[in-house]
Amino acid sequence: MPLTGFSIEHAPGTSSLDQSRMDALVDALRISPRTSPDLEEELEIPGPKLRALVNALRRAGAPIASSGKGYWLAQNPEDLNDTIAHIGERINSMQGVLKGLAKAQTATKPEKVEQGDMMADLLPPLVTR
Repeated sequence: MPLTGFSIEHAPGTSSLDQSRMDALVDALRISPRTSPDLEEELEIPGPKLRALVNALRRAGAPIASSGKGYWLAQNPEDLNDTIAHIGERINSMQGVLKGLAKAQTATKPEKVEQGDMMADLLPPLVTR
């Protein structure tokens, strides 16, 4: 079943210029996977702006898949499996980062830090797998 039932008309937090760029981006993604540098050049936007537009489109329900080959508009639900798995892995990784930072924050008390101390000396050793 083709994934065509999405609308980008009211993507949250976007200006009319962004809406215009989103339309152009969706049109560009109808072709086989497109790399970030290729899309940045075609749309005349920097990488962070491209990723923000992809993020807004995905939040609005656009079926944008991605891999090392680039971004593309998914043609069927299975096209999104790897993208969804990759995003889930990134979420898990970032949760680990948050836990580590929270641990560092509570383990480091201001009175322990003296001039010349390195933050790394105050942190517990990293656990490796």
